[in-house]
Amino acid sequence: MESIYSMDGDYAPLSEIYDLCKKFDAYLIIDEAHATGIFGDNGKGLAWNLIQKYGYDRMITLHTCGKAIGVAGGLICASKDIIDYMINAARPFIYSTAPMPLQALLVQKSLEILLSPDGEERRKKLLLVCKEAKELLGGNGTHILPIILGEDKEALRISTELQNQGFDIRAIRPPTVPEGSSRLRLSLSSSLNMKALRNFASCFNSVKNN
Repeated sequence: MESIYSMDGDYAPLSEIYDLCKKFDAYLIIDEAHATGIFGDNGKGLAWNLIQKYGYDRMITLHTCGKAIGVAGGLICASKDIIDYMINAARPFIYSTAPMPLQALLVQKSLEILLSPDGEERRKKLLLVCKEAKELLGGNGTHILPIILGEDKEALRISTELQNQGFDIRAIRPPTVPEGSSRLRLSLSSSLNMKALRNFASCFNSVKNN
């Protein structure tokens, strides 16, 4: 399950789900793709508080090395027994070509940035962008901001008009999202200019009400 849902930008109730896993003797596998580098201490993900409390008991976390880390590939974090098992039995691992040393180095350097004061400053800037975006356009206050429009045709119309005004934004339609919830999807970053964000919001409101 995703800790930050990629289409709605909302948070998963990880503590409650983890309690269910303990009750029913299950494992919780958490995809931190949209939380890695942004949420948790030093950007370690939304599950980090649970990990601090319980370790990796009944928990596996997945972290993409794309998105916030900015490289490629991914990381799996789990107990030693799980990692040993995957090394010896996971077919995608056994039959995949090893990453280039350069790629591993880039991931290492990016992680160092995330753990540094510079990384913390970038996260603070992103939170300010998210706050401004929520006030202007709604959403859940995360860097994934959906503008739900409903019908496919409306989402396509608005996205096309905004593209014509210079905004690289796409309509997200079924089956990616449920019927009747077609939307525009913004992915915010710490480098986003506030003026550009306000300009987009103004143009969006004008196009939507046209």
